[in-house]
Amino acid sequence: MLRSLAFGVCTALVGLLPAVASASSPTILFDDRHVASAPTVIVDGRVLSGLVRGKRLLVPLRSMFQAMGASVRYDARSKRIEVRKPGASIELWVGKRVARIDGRERRLHSPPILQGGRVLVPIRVLSEAMGAYVQWLPTRRIAVVRYVVATPLPSPAASPAPVSAPTPLPAVSSTPFPLPAATPQPESYLILDYFLKPKIYNEFSPGNTANANLWSFRTGEEFHAFRLDFALDETIDTWIYPHNCNGAGDPQCMVTTIGGNGAAYVPAFQALDRTSETHLGLKIAEPRIYLAAGYMVRTTRYGYPPMLGLGYGLMKLPDLDRPFSFYASLFYYPRVKGGDALYDLGYHVTSYRAGFTYALAKSPLFIDGGVVGDSGSNAFNAPSGFTHNGAFLGIGVKI
Repeated sequence: MLRSLAFGVCTALVGLLPAVASASSPTILFDDRHVASAPTVIVDGRVLSGLVRGKRLLVPLRSMFQAMGASVRYDARSKRIEVRKPGASIELWVGKRVARIDGRERRLHSPPILQGGRVLVPIRVLSEAMGAYVQWLPTRRIAVVRYVVATPLPSPAASPAPVSAPTPLPAVSSTPFPLPAATPQPESYLILDYFLKPKIYNEFSPGNTANANLWSFRTGEEFHAFRLDFALDETIDTWIYPHNCNGAGDPQCMVTTIGGNGAAYVPAFQALDRTSETHLGLKIAEPRIYLAAGYMVRTTRYGYPPMLGLGYGLMKLPDLDRPFSFYASLFYYPRVKGGDALYDLGYHVTSYRAGFTYALAKSPLFIDGGVVGDSGSNAFNAPSGFTHNGAFLGIGVKI
């Protein structure tokens, strides 16, 4: 069988990060001709025809596969994509990691997406299903797509056509896919954690272990604005613990008063401390490391005034696009204070948290665990310092 050889080159913008961004917009070439790819605005107003997501290259659906002689149909209602040519058929859906290639299901590493009103699809699995070969050229940041088109056999009565020498293929590197890592996609999540018997030290508790249900609620969101990457992280921690007192004469019943100038008898009760923190961070490094400002609100149910304060710190958010990841935060609040001129109270507060996430297969849910705590020292009129610390375990959902 005689075959004629054509090859295409699809140039992907690997440098979505400003540090490695290409000076010119990438293009798609097929048989040395520009393919008319409908431009898609990807980021910062740049017009691109390829997109790196995670470690996968996605390209515009119609321009890539119509150049290979395939018919392309997209149903916006069902988000179903159909690519057909003689001898090959593909069905897949926007947002789903499953494709049906020649009637057989195959799992995709990256699902098709909608970007700027255009459908983008992973180049490797679809190109290979169409009979093409894909290889990555790291030094030139080019994905080479080689496509061999079958030529019909000549009829017996016809004279054989002269066979021309095949067009030589460009030299390619032996480096295989996947592409180099790109900017992680923004993530949002909700987490509910359960504290595992934490210890509390303050004027009401000399290291008592909490004996009630303790919980923490957290939410986080990454977003892009003003050509910068930001994250908003909010946490509410609740600590419930006993103030032990066995009656008059028990030294545990005596509690230091505000100002630290005396002590008062306080009968047994269940104390509650609640801390709310809001962090707004600017990304300074990968993966997901932010320099952040913090705002803290502390409340109790034993008569102390609500206390507010501003602070600063660092936070590393979880990487929920991976099966397993670590995260951490450390913040310092120079003055968390409340009350009035006659009833003023303030602390220097440090808060910290470190943990891990483990994604549940084929689900947006993940397991969350780690350690959390804070400590406060006297800024003015505080009866004593305080600490809360313990381990936690919970569950979260990637939004």
